[in-house]
Amino acid sequence: MRSTQEAATTAIRLHLAARNKNQSWLAEKLKRSVFWIGRRMSGDVLFDSNTLDEIARVFGVTVAELLSAADAVKVPSAVEEAVAS
Repeated sequence: MRSTQEAATTAIRLHLAARNKNQSWLAEKLKRSVFWIGRRMSGDVLFDSNTLDEIARVFGVTVAELLSAADAVKVPSAVEEAVAS
């Protein structure tokens, strides 16, 4: 089972890819540095609810819709087990 952080990162990557955009574009839209978004996308710093709300607004979706994109990607159970151990 994915953590909220992993789900958020996956969902954001999917939304970026669907729009043919990158983390630099997102950082610019959020008025943050590329370093700032990179730290969150790498998992070094966790996304908080305010940040997820800001990102969702950039994509024109709700936080629930943003995070549901991660459910579209099926991770084989063997991969989940390997990551969990």
